Amino acid sequence: MNRTIQDNSIEEIQADLDLWINNYNKERTHTGKYCFGRAPLQTFEETLSLAKEKQLDNLPPAA
Repeated sequence: MNRTIQDNSIEEIQADLDLWINNYNKERTHTGKYCFGRAPLQTFEETLSLAKEKQLDNLPPAA
């Protein structure tokens, strides 16, 4: 890691990081508790409406 930082500009490191984050969130499938073989962004997009339904802010006022 130290060698990578010494041998590359901050712009090159940022470009590599951007590619890695894109791959991690949009392309690489995950087998975690909620992803079930989907990429994290796909899981997020598919469950966004469910999360909105469950928001406490959407509950009616207490009587």
